[in-house]
Amino acid sequence: MPKANNEHKSPLDQTWFAFLMLAIIAAAIVGLWLKVPQCLGEGLKPAEDKGTHGDSFGSVNALFTGLAFAGLVFSILLQQRQIRLQRADFLSQLEEMEGSRKTVEEQNRLLATQNQLMRGQTEVAMLELEAQAMQLDAQADELEIVRMGAHMGDKPTVMLAAMRARADHLRLKVGELEKHIHKADRAIG
Repeated sequence: MPKANNEHKSPLDQTWFAFLMLAIIAAAIVGLWLKVPQCLGEGLKPAEDKGTHGDSFGSVNALFTGLAFAGLVFSILLQQRQIRLQRADFLSQLEEMEGSRKTVEEQNRLLATQNQLMRGQTEVAMLELEAQAMQLDAQADELEIVRMGAHMGDKPTVMLAAMRARADHLRLKVGELEKHIHKADRAIG
């Protein structure tokens, strides 16, 4: 995974650099540990001078303490940098999760709209089938009325008008449902 802030890259982020610094510091400590007694102890012959010479190693003790403190500061700087990188990674993960959440919400909204559309289309198909069935019934009734027309007077005409009114009502309902489907199609598109 690429780092979020490549422009703030520090040499402290490189593992090899940290090991190199540690090796240099260790070499300096060992070199000082070997060299300081030689420098301080040159020309010491009597035993009382050797006691004073031993006390002079207090400066080496202070040196090691200072180097230990420098190592502590160095490790704190490394940890601080690592925490900064972890925070940046965490924030980028939060942003990605927020984007994913918005995508899921949009998909859920589209799915709900699609379900409504499918229900509306199913209702329209059922009503169209009912309308076709009623039209077939009406045609059959018309044929029956025509056959019986001469024998019944005005009654067949009234029945025919009622059937046509019901068929017109069903056509209006189908038209309303088609408008609903077109409206849902526009909302999706």
